[in-house]
Amino acid sequence: MAKVCAVGASFGEFPDPTAAEAAAREKMRAHFAKVEELLRTEGTRAAATWDVDGWCPALNPDDRRRLIGWAVANDPFC
Repeated sequence: MAKVCAVGASFGEFPDPTAAEAAAREKMRAHFAKVEELLRTEGTRAAATWDVDGWCPALNPDDRRRLIGWAVANDPFC
């Protein structure tokens, strides 16, 4: 079975969202707000961990560690 995880992805606005689409958009915005808060208060590793766990909850431990490591390694401010 193949799995896909979008890291650093972006979504455009829906022109006429359904209630479910609007709810999903709010959930996504809350997730991104938490990432920003963690970046400010705890740093890149905490933000990357939250982000990976939020978007890719089914990852095995090795792949989870790898994605978090890539996010940290690609932070230009670290």
